[in-house]
Amino acid sequence: MQVISGALQAKFELQNSKPYRKFEYKTVDKTDHVKTWSPISRRADKITSGNITLALQNVDKSWNDILDNPQNHFLATGEIKIGYTSVGEMTLFKGKLEVSDFSDRLTARLSFRDRISYFVKKRVGSSQIPADYYSASSYTVFGDDDWSSGRNPAHLLWHLLTFWGGLDTEESAANTDIDWDKFETYRILMDSQAYKIQAQFKGETLESALKLFNEITLSTVFSEADGKIVCKFWLGQDTADVQSYNNDKWKDLPTDKSERLKIINKYIVYYGFAPSTDTFAGSETRDDATSVSDYGLFDKTFEGKKVWHYSSASAINVAERLLADTKDPFEEVEFTSYLLAYRQQLWDALKLTDTFYGWVDQGFRIENLNYNINKGEVKIFGRLTDLFSFLILDDTTFGVLDDYNVLA
Repeated sequence: MQVISGALQAKFELQNSKPYRKFEYKTVDKTDHVKTWSPISRRADKITSGNITLALQNVDKSWNDILDNPQNHFLATGEIKIGYTSVGEMTLFKGKLEVSDFSDRLTARLSFRDRISYFVKKRVGSSQIPADYYSASSYTVFGDDDWSSGRNPAHLLWHLLTFWGGLDTEESAANTDIDWDKFETYRILMDSQAYKIQAQFKGETLESALKLFNEITLSTVFSEADGKIVCKFWLGQDTADVQSYNNDKWKDLPTDKSERLKIINKYIVYYGFAPSTDTFAGSETRDDATSVSDYGLFDKTFEGKKVWHYSSASAINVAERLLADTKDPFEEVEFTSYLLAYRQQLWDALKLTDTFYGWVDQGFRIENLNYNINKGEVKIFGRLTDLFSFLILDDTTFGVLDDYNVLA
């Protein structure tokens, strides 16, 4: 009896599957009207994916209904999907109709904006009534109304998204705006970390508030392909969909670059900001002498007055984790693959094997995805990294928790 390995079986199935692209407008399949597919770009440092424009055949005048009845169309949902017949499909973009262009009568050009992008312009608090996340009487989130000793960052994130952003508050997989399963994973993961945060906002946009949140918590918050908000914290091994790549899975050879200018080998992280006195309780400094000697001093200071760490332990955790990850030149990789890789998402881990670079299942984190549906390919940009797990705070390599070594 012939035995076929799982990898070969998967490849065999895909070779005998029919790849397809689908465009649905108001849940109706309109794929046969698409003349050209818009490229789709996603970045882990951007909350939304912006907008796309599709060129659609209008010979039959089927799109003229938008001109006749605009009230029935603007903010209607358009969705782009790709897939294989034997594997299933995945949504690459989901957005609301924002602009229609009929200047070419045989073609209707429709622009859709990421549906989550509408909420990021809302403001958090005001100068007259700040949104304070640092006192015992602050907001109740997940049954906990005391922020005076700092909170799990996920609590602040949930309140920003739901209370200020107006997104769905359902705490289950039925949530229509937030990927609840991934959020729960994120919340549990953040509970395991040694840092807690506090915050105060005086009218910043949600986009600005979330960017500050990402920086101070080493997280990423973005709109996933299906239009739901996703929250992630990098562990490197927290995805069940780690995919391996070797020479038969990319269309062009990977380009590997080492970026010296992105080194940071000294961090100063402030903590315990008191808004009433406009002062911090203190700061923690971590540096790497070998890196400084080899490359020169490149330092960075975390001194946020909007989102801040609550304690010395919080500050050290961030400084140690960042230092371990940035004291040497970044290795960045870019390559183009077939849409076979369509199931991968931002911030997922991939493994590369390439004899030229000497990679054997070298892990990297996906930071950019650029889909060219017309060519059936995806360009992947990532940062090579060790697939580390939790940061060890009480260790001779990564440093003790603090000067008093409280975990001894």
